[in-house]
Amino acid sequence: MNSTLFLFLSLVGAGAVFTGLAIRGWRYRNEDSISVIEASILIVTDTRPLPKTRFDRLFQFFQIGLMAILGPALIAAGTYGFLLAMDIL
Repeated sequence: MNSTLFLFLSLVGAGAVFTGLAIRGWRYRNEDSISVIEASILIVTDTRPLPKTRFDRLFQFFQIGLMAILGPALIAAGTYGFLLAMDIL
């Protein structure tokens, strides 16, 4: 029973992270930002980041869309399973 509850609470936590990342991704979708790892590589090699291409923008929207769909779905599945495990439903 304990591992089942942990699984469902993990689903809720992962869904919350995905939903938060989707919100953050949508909020900053027009800013040209780079990751910390990419920035450190660029510092070591003494180069500038390449401009984002159309494919990069399309893939960014695809990631935001997947996170916006899967985040609430994981929250709903985890909550439903948690309530079933606790014999509330």
